[in-house]
Amino acid sequence: MRSGSSRRRASNYNGVTMKSISATGLVTVAALAAFTVWITARAKTLEEDFDNRGSAINAAGKAAPALSLPSLDGHMVSLTDYRGKKVLIVYWASWCSPCKAEMPTLNRLYRGAAGTSFAFEILAVSVDEDRAEAEKFARENGMTFPVLLDPGQKTVDRFHVESVPSMIVVDSAGTIIFGRSGFDPRSQLDLANKLGFPGRFGMGGMDGRRGN
Repeated sequence: MRSGSSRRRASNYNGVTMKSISATGLVTVAALAAFTVWITARAKTLEEDFDNRGSAINAAGKAAPALSLPSLDGHMVSLTDYRGKKVLIVYWASWCSPCKAEMPTLNRLYRGAAGTSFAFEILAVSVDEDRAEAEKFARENGMTFPVLLDPGQKTVDRFHVESVPSMIVVDSAGTIIFGRSGFDPRSQLDLANKLGFPGRFGMGGMDGRRGN
């Protein structure tokens, strides 16, 4: 009797255990299914956010405010140093993926305009707190234009900058003629036009020649 009772208890125990495992498995499967639905929806939302990213900076038509910051090479650089020439001010950070994504375009524009009547200057303002990270980013992304440091973000409010990347075009008279926050490949044509580039915004060179 004792052994039979023990077997029945063991059988009952095993049955409860299997039922518990089965219930736990169902909960786990349900949780995974819910997570899959959520992550898929989230990915779609992020994709849509990326497609719609970018908004105009409400500063066009206004006189550019003062801008004077130290550069990576230790010199003080001021916006007024470039009066008579168009200037593209770019706010960026080393941890900003969209900033890295737009850098090839800026490099092509800058190189393509050099030595032509469409030449302009880029002042790339880093808001990194760590100077070493800004130096590393500039080196790895081939930034040959002046890189300025604003770790305290003292100048961002003057230009209505709320996020990075942001870019502002200042004409030769010192007036803001274009401003945009966020990275949107579709807005690059507007940027090229504001900088005075003729012809197509090609896939190859950005100097007015048709890309290959």
